Amino acid sequence: MLEAVAAAGVFVNPTLGFDREALASMPAPPPGIAAALKRIGLDFETAQTARLQVLQRAQTYGIRLVTGVDAGAGPAKRHGIVSLALAALTEGGFSIADAVASATTVAAQACGLAQMTGRLEPGLAADILLVDGTLERDITALQRPVAVLIRGNPLTPPPTDPRGSRGMLSE
Repeated sequence: MLEAVAAAGVFVNPTLGFDREALASMPAPPPGIAAALKRIGLDFETAQTARLQVLQRAQTYGIRLVTGVDAGAGPAKRHGIVSLALAALTEGGFSIADAVASATTVAAQACGLAQMTGRLEPGLAADILLVDGTLERDITALQRPVAVLIRGNPLTPPPTDPRGSRGMLSE
């Protein structure tokens, strides 16, 4: 199956990124679903680990991943959690550079916009996120924005987490 996806040249969006605090505060699933999950030994963490393993295999086949989060699909999928999706990729063994590329360069390619945006290069439209930290070593730096430039113009104030604390990268 992964060979066919790779051969087709399609991009895959695994819709990672969950607000774990919101997930923990959600009610338990209905009894029938809870029983089925228990029977197959599946919980959120196990499912997340399995998804990341499939994504690692997908990468070995050359399948191009783009980052998206299904924002607004539920409390654990609120807007502004792209940084959590990128962190999940790194938890799954992806390099920080590959994770960030999935939301920038590769996403621009998937949308047919690679000649216009997706990377910092003269002549291209670029938005820049300045973070508190060294992104090359710490993916969570994305959760600490210092400034955002939209086509060179500062966005004031920097993005904030919808719950009030600074720091979630928006989509």
